[in-house]
Amino acid sequence: MNKRILKIISYALVIASFIFIIKALVGLDIRRLGIIMTPGRLLLLLVMSSFYSTNNIFFAIAWKKLLFIFSGQEIPSKKIINLYLKSNIAKYLPGNVFHFAGRHLLVRDNSVSHAHLMLSNLSEIFLLVFTATLILTAGLVFKLIIIPEKIISLISLKYIITALITLIIIASAALIILLIKKQYRRIKAFFRVISRRNLKEILLTVILYSTMFIITGFILSIIFYMLKGDNISFYFAYHIIFVFTLSWVLGYIVPGAPGGVGIREAVIIIMLSPISDAQTSALCALILRVVTITGDIISYIMSKHHYFNYTETE
Repeated sequence: MNKRILKIISYALVIASFIFIIKALVGLDIRRLGIIMTPGRLLLLLVMSSFYSTNNIFFAIAWKKLLFIFSGQEIPSKKIINLYLKSNIAKYLPGNVFHFAGRHLLVRDNSVSHAHLMLSNLSEIFLLVFTATLILTAGLVFKLIIIPEKIISLISLKYIITALITLIIIASAALIILLIKKQYRRIKAFFRVISRRNLKEILLTVILYSTMFIITGFILSIIFYMLKGDNISFYFAYHIIFVFTLSWVLGYIVPGAPGGVGIREAVIIIMLSPISDAQTSALCALILRVVTITGDIISYIMSKHHYFNYTETE
């Protein structure tokens, strides 16, 4: 029953987000979009999509490190990247879990166990949310995030920080409880993570995840500049990076939003409202979605390239 209620709430959030986006796009001047999207800028968007696709390679490398921590097996990078790029496209399927299921293809050749894959996937989720929380906390502490007045009037800043910290605690507790429910050797695998060498690997993983937020936030800044046409200071550029980070993590943790579709766009529109009108913010969000989807498609095409193809003879 609880799962059913959670599912209903998550889908309601997605639907509400789409309604909010449509409302923001009502009355959109199509001619303005036609003028802005010159052939040169369309080419720039394609370049940005290619640039974004490198994030998936960073993610694959980070996942390889997590797999090594839990399984102790050094799996060839080509094999990991190939599988990750192929399975990543499945995150757009309803349910937002099929990209995780696709990774279990590694078990076919007995490279790692299902348990190790599960632990790696759970660790990836936790570390992604943890990294996003660190970035957002830094943005709040150094006042680099512009919070819309309508949000401030509803939620106190201290509650936002409390919610972020609570999210980390809940995620940590969930991971530990899951490990305790399993066998002792899995608990032992968890404690093996807490070693000096593995902490360095985890730190590198966090850095790789941070790179994704910075790269994609920078892309959103370029899109915003293309549409707004005004000079953007570094302060606003930092703000936009934090806006993307917040939109990404909320889209990531809400069940039923494939690839965070709808949730991220709604958050971007709301958070950009202090520095832009609703239509420009909505266009930024939608164009970024086109860029990221195109980037994921490019990643999938890259997985078919002979450079990333892996054979057991290698």
